[in-house]
Amino acid sequence: MGKFRAYLKLSRIEHGVMTGLAVVAGYLAVNASFSLRLVLAFLSSLFAEMSLFAFNDIFNIEEDRVNSPERPLVRGDLSRREALAFAAVASTSALLLALPLGAYPVLLLLAALAIGNAYNYYLKRLSIIGNLAVAGLTASSFLYGALATGLAVEEKVSLFFLIAFLANIGREIAKGVRDLEGDIRVGVCTLACEIGVKQAGLVSAIFMALAVALSLASPQYFALKEPFVAMLALTDAIFIHSIYTIARTPTPEAAGIVRRNTLIGMLVAILAFTLP
Repeated sequence: MGKFRAYLKLSRIEHGVMTGLAVVAGYLAVNASFSLRLVLAFLSSLFAEMSLFAFNDIFNIEEDRVNSPERPLVRGDLSRREALAFAAVASTSALLLALPLGAYPVLLLLAALAIGNAYNYYLKRLSIIGNLAVAGLTASSFLYGALATGLAVEEKVSLFFLIAFLANIGREIAKGVRDLEGDIRVGVCTLACEIGVKQAGLVSAIFMALAVALSLASPQYFALKEPFVAMLALTDAIFIHSIYTIARTPTPEAAGIVRRNTLIGMLVAILAFTLP
């Protein structure tokens, strides 16, 4: 049971489930019916995300010794070889599950795995470029779900993508504020390192504010407007509080709170996007 929990922690499965839900939202935005394709899209995205997080821990042990000492590789709960085998099996499973969905979903999944591991290995050292890469990967979950239907991508899916992209740029910049000490120790200079935590906090707040502003265009796409608007209001309230926090107090502790709170906000938004 201890090993099982360690693998779950390695994979950060809660993030994989959220990614899968975003895929479901993208799928239902185009084809509002349950099917085997929807199950395959969810599972393949889940395994891909688990693989990327496992590789992240493999490539970033030294950073985690400072920023996240509770990680299973740092604690010794898993060996590097065990983590590598897990990551390889997860990525292979993701691709096998995606094959029945057709060429476009497979190509997007391959691109996501390639870019994600490029980030894990090197792109995170390129400041805002790394932030853009992670934000694009997260937001592409909606596109993957839409492509998995085999039908044309709807306009509202593009809106979901843009909102998620902007929100996640802000979250990734906040992560740089949170992890500044550990990143500097291993030679990684994020935006917080390049321009200072105060300015990075403001940039993070601006991107999240743009996401909130863009979200106001989304109610028109939903038949169940009252439930959607209520969930959207909760999401935007969480993000507005986070915007105030990171702009006013751009400390590692505050940035950590912002990361956690906006993750909850994103989950509420994803659930809202699954509504008809």
